[in-house]
Amino acid sequence: LLSFRAQKNLKTHVLNDEYKHIENNSKLLVENDKEETIQKDSIITVGEEERKSIKANKILTVEKESITTVKQDCEEHILKDFITIVKDDLKTIVENNVTKRIKGTKTEYIEQDVKKKYLQNMFLQIGKDYRLDVINSYHLKANTVKYQAKTIELEATNGISLKCGGNVLTVDPSGIFLKAGTVDTTSSNGGVSAKNVPKVEIPKPLYEKVRVVELIPTITKQDEITQVLEYEAIVEKFYNGVWSKTTDLT
Repeated sequence: LLSFRAQKNLKTHVLNDEYKHIENNSKLLVENDKEETIQKDSIITVGEEERKSIKANKILTVEKESITTVKQDCEEHILKDFITIVKDDLKTIVENNVTKRIKGTKTEYIEQDVKKKYLQNMFLQIGKDYRLDVINSYHLKANTVKYQAKTIELEATNGISLKCGGNVLTVDPSGIFLKAGTVDTTSSNGGVSAKNVPKVEIPKPLYEKVRVVELIPTITKQDEITQVLEYEAIVEKFYNGVWSKTTDLT
């Protein structure tokens, strides 16, 4: 047994290398602060487990890169809040599955655009209600869209339009309007009831053609700017292949 005891300070200055070989356990008790300054690299190799117990705060400052490699599982237990602040980009690469379980609520605030790309299928299951509030436009593009529910309600302030090719069904506050080349009234579930609408015959005009050959003003000079100018039109009609003057039209 070799024992050293310093009544006051103990200072050791080694001009060259220092090597310690301890064949059994090593314990260090510092009853106050401990400070280490390493001007170059520091390498620590632990053959088995490493445990650290810090009863107060832990502050780690890395001025350059920090790389941590865990060849097996990695588990963290945080009994209170966990805050991560990244001033630049954040990139996470997971080569296998990702599972998240949140017992409380989840809130995300994103100040700019969000882009998500799923290369295969996406399944979303909601236990209760689902609500989507969009301030501006909402656009959905797909090969096939299917809605299955007990009740589907579409409500619009200005109008709702269903379009397929040149056929349009529009519902707005003024009524229901259908524009279609053909309406099939023999479809299943009773079809669509329709009635023949009589065609309105518009009579042809009395004259095939008319033309104005001369305009004669009632006054030649305005006395005031508010005075109305009136003209008399000399009109000819084309009837039986001949142009002739007429007084029937003015």
